[in-house]
Amino acid sequence: MGYAPSAVARALKMSETGIIGVLVPNITNPFFAELCQVAESVAESAGRALLIVSAQGDVSPSDVARHIDRLVSRQVDGLLIASFVSSAQMLAVASSRIPTVLLDQVGAAHIHI
Repeated sequence: MGYAPSAVARALKMSETGIIGVLVPNITNPFFAELCQVAESVAESAGRALLIVSAQGDVSPSDVARHIDRLVSRQVDGLLIASFVSSAQMLAVASSRIPTVLLDQVGAAHIHI
């Protein structure tokens, strides 16, 4: 009959979108490209998808806040933020109550729940 379930309807009913937001400084950097590729593989195996935002040099506090707001407004279920977010910006993310993984400059992961 050609029926296909609606991801939008499912998201409304379940209060989940199945989408993880990823913010990287520059997707053309091989490290961040590989990070996204691995994250996508892991997300897909869990039945989720990624929404990737590459800041492409927009790393001022207001630019980063705008990128994060854009992901949050898409009602992502979680965030993976790589490398360049300040503590103050992380406090803003924490107030959104979205599970977040922050990868800092030395490569250690900090997890906020």
